[in-house]
Amino acid sequence: MKFKIILVIIVLGGFIIGARAVEAQEITWTQLEDDGFGDINNIRVTCLKVYSGNLLAGTTNEATGTEVWEYNGTTWAQINTDGFGDANNIILYNLVIFNGNLYAGTNNLTTGTEIWEYDGSTWSQVNTDGFGDANNISGNAMHVYDNKLYIGTYNLVTGVEVWEYDGSAWSQVNTDGFGDANNIYSDNFVTYNGNMLYGVANVVTGGQLWEYDGSNWTLLNGDGFGDVDNWESFSFYVDNSILYIGTWSDNDGIEVWTYDGTDFTQINPDAMGDVNNTTLLSIVKYHNILTFGIRNLVTGGEMWTYDGTDWDQVNTDGFGDADNTRAYSLTVLDYKLYTGTANDNTGGQIWVGEIADNTGPTYSNQSPAASAAEVNPSNDISIFIDDATWGVDSNNIDITLAGVNAVVDGVFQAGYSGSITSDGDKGYNVIINPDANLYYDQTVAVVVSASDVIGNATSTTWLFSTMETIPSLGIVVTPASAGGPNVRVVDEIGMQISSFFAYDSSLRMGLEVEQADIDADGVNEIVITPGTGVESRIKAFELDGTLMASTLAFNEGFTGGVNVATGDFNGDYKEDIAVTPIGAGGPNIRIYTYNTTSGEFELLDWFFGYSETFRGGANLAAGDLDANGIDELIVTPRGGMSPQVKVFSYNVVSQKFELADSVIAYQETYYGGVQVATGDINSDGNNDIIVAPFLNGGPNIRVYTLNSDSELELLDWLMAYDISYRGTLSMQVGDTDGDGYNEVVIAPKTLGDSTVKVLRYTTGSLQEVDSFMAYDEKFMGGVNLFVNDVDEDGFDEVMTSPASSGGPNLRVYDYETDAEILKGWFWVFPEGFRGGVNFGK
Repeated sequence: MKFKIILVIIVLGGFIIGARAVEAQEITWTQLEDDGFGDINNIRVTCLKVYSGNLLAGTTNEATGTEVWEYNGTTWAQINTDGFGDANNIILYNLVIFNGNLYAGTNNLTTGTEIWEYDGSTWSQVNTDGFGDANNISGNAMHVYDNKLYIGTYNLVTGVEVWEYDGSAWSQVNTDGFGDANNIYSDNFVTYNGNMLYGVANVVTGGQLWEYDGSNWTLLNGDGFGDVDNWESFSFYVDNSILYIGTWSDNDGIEVWTYDGTDFTQINPDAMGDVNNTTLLSIVKYHNILTFGIRNLVTGGEMWTYDGTDWDQVNTDGFGDADNTRAYSLTVLDYKLYTGTANDNTGGQIWVGEIADNTGPTYSNQSPAASAAEVNPSNDISIFIDDATWGVDSNNIDITLAGVNAVVDGVFQAGYSGSITSDGDKGYNVIINPDANLYYDQTVAVVVSASDVIGNATSTTWLFSTMETIPSLGIVVTPASAGGPNVRVVDEIGMQISSFFAYDSSLRMGLEVEQADIDADGVNEIVITPGTGVESRIKAFELDGTLMASTLAFNEGFTGGVNVATGDFNGDYKEDIAVTPIGAGGPNIRIYTYNTTSGEFELLDWFFGYSETFRGGANLAAGDLDANGIDELIVTPRGGMSPQVKVFSYNVVSQKFELADSVIAYQETYYGGVQVATGDINSDGNNDIIVAPFLNGGPNIRVYTLNSDSELELLDWLMAYDISYRGTLSMQVGDTDGDGYNEVVIAPKTLGDSTVKVLRYTTGSLQEVDSFMAYDEKFMGGVNLFVNDVDEDGFDEVMTSPASSGGPNLRVYDYETDAEILKGWFWVFPEGFRGGVNFGK
């Protein structure tokens, strides 16, 4: 083995006060606190422990009793009363965490050791003094094994005792001294190969090492590794299935032994070349190298590392003060190494060591690769960020995609999702779902910057390009509630076409969405109206999220939400926008048209669909009921009145909407409201009106058609679900099997499971032709529907989404065969979102 001294820099007040031969990476040592925490009687810092993210230190104080101090990264604060209220509690040798709480064992020469429990605010003693024997003066060794807390005592009379605590009661689990009163104490336990090992001090025959399997004790080594001057196996550490053991010997100095489960092997030069190195107090792994803290009463405590071949001293003796005789309780926190010293002159000290490295993070495994082409714009973007010395600061990762902030300070920004996951060491794998800003035919610059935990920053940039072919307008989705006004357009396999916020991203509301060609350019636009709680502003967007026009649907103070339907009501080949309050605003129906010259909305007409005093809200639909090429506007109540369905036509001469006909869809006493949709059900070339009770009316599907006398008449009806069902149904109309005949597709939107049914008018009656569960049979969150030929194969697909809860799981079902086939499914919003998903119709 090799044996050398490396460069060490010690900083006090910002000055280098000591340095030795340059052969390895530098460590900078800095004293963390005032000597003795400002009290010279705190002569030793005997134990350190990380608890709740903070550093805790226990002292030796023979004047007023042991103290426990907590460091939050900025300041120190004492968290116990001196000596826990007894000045005879002079030493705190160990701190352990058990069942989430902190446990401390004291040295008390008068009444025996005390074990104290700390829950983060209050200390409580959990044993009787000395476990009933005042000769048990100290609880030096503490360890958690098999969900129990173990304490090893210091007993000069009858020998060590090992006590077990299950959280409520104590029991001794060994015979006193293991049958030898010279086995007087121990400082450490360790778990190795599933058993607990316990090093016992014996100054007569040499230290012993005992193994415990939860029931029985077995002596592993009983003679100080063949040297009676090895009085104790003082410290332990397990690394890569090897147990490292540090000894105590005032005569010959320390030895370091390894144990592989079979053999013991010494791996260090005796005493590290200095017989005054008498006790190996602590072992820890720091920056993947084993680090050792040593007692030296002559020149001061020493710190050494071992990389499997070389031994390196990494401090100056005593940190520049020979009175710092010990390097206790090595602890790693936030990539820094901490140790406590003993100093009988000025008080114990805490020193923190850091490896000097200012290179900053490195980057690898970028995906898509630099200069990649034809990348699906919905593909994840990923990168691995590493810093082998300090570790990456996950709170200081920033990423922009195409000039837009995707991650700021390690937090995904609105419209982005993904994960930042530790690799278990010092690096992070970052995955970004770019579904808020990336589009087809786009060159994307990815800029990633990060820093390590001490602030060294680096960055990297790479470019890739997305697929050039932009599909026709497909599936438009928005959060049903609580998810913000995020509009996303995807194709049938979940590939994002665009994504944008229709209103301020901080708002939380549902949206109503329609796809309509409002400017007669042959391409559908996206028409948005808001839910309750915000002003009634109608907006129209291009496919890429560019705002075309907006206007207030109703008075400025109205925030009751807006229902919407689109259709060409005046025969100008542009689809117009009909709106009405969802509720509380009266049956005020307004129709807006888009002026292609001014680029603004204009009011085409307005009227009251029902009595001006009615406040139950209305539902709207549009359809060409008389096959004249111009759509009619259908109005139904949402509740609070009889189920009157009204049909209005636009008179191009008077430029007013006029009532064409009306019908009472159900019993006149039913006040639960009416759902409405349109489509040619009987293949006569005219759109028909399909209705269902809105609430508390049963699953009674009725189809009305306009007869040759321009009057509405009942075509047929069907009780689609059990008559006891009283929820709201989702309804859509489309040709799912490509035979030229439209079907009615329905599903429970509330108060039911996810059973989707397909109804067809055939041989003079409305019949169920298919039924399937869109989601798990236990899912009761309701289903929203969209039916359209999104893949342009001649068959309308059935798309489902949870109406509430259930996650944003969009499923696409195809009917190219005799029954539905799940064509695909994907998350249209972050997987954890539970606000439901609305479709743009």
